[in-house]
Amino acid sequence: GYGGVWKCVHVLQGLELGTYAVKKVPIGTDRQWLLRVLQEVKALERLHRHANIIEYHHSWIEYDQPADFGPKVPCLFILMDYADLGTLESYIQRSMLSGEQEIWWVVINLLNALYHLHSNCIVHRDVKPLNVLLGSSNLLYPNVMLSDLGESMQIMQRQHRSRSGCTGT
Repeated sequence: GYGGVWKCVHVLQGLELGTYAVKKVPIGTDRQWLLRVLQEVKALERLHRHANIIEYHHSWIEYDQPADFGPKVPCLFILMDYADLGTLESYIQRSMLSGEQEIWWVVINLLNALYHLHSNCIVHRDVKPLNVLLGSSNLLYPNVMLSDLGESMQIMQRQHRSRSGCTGT
């Protein structure tokens, strides 16, 4: 999708309760744009928890300044899990991949995420290293999470088909 992502820490009375990512998408007064960016929220809300898809927690709209200058405009904020190892793109650039086994780990986990999306009649349409997030885990390799469902679309099941499941590519 569109917008920037920031790390935020939830603190209550000096106690750190959790670390999250907040995506901010300026929407202004364009209703069509709002409907388009809400696509990501709707896709995340429809999904049941899956280890390989970034977890959505909450979303809201409030006025904020999208840049260091200019007026405040309505912005959509999306609260999600924080991936402390960053994107797959930055992980590759930092030469952090340890070898063929870790590459297979990433591929298999991405395929699991895509299978889950497709099982829920959702097509991602923007799979790339920048939209794959990595988080620390107790396993040998990082937790792989597909993110950014802003370009996703729901594939409606064709009623005249006798088979079950979703159609589309």
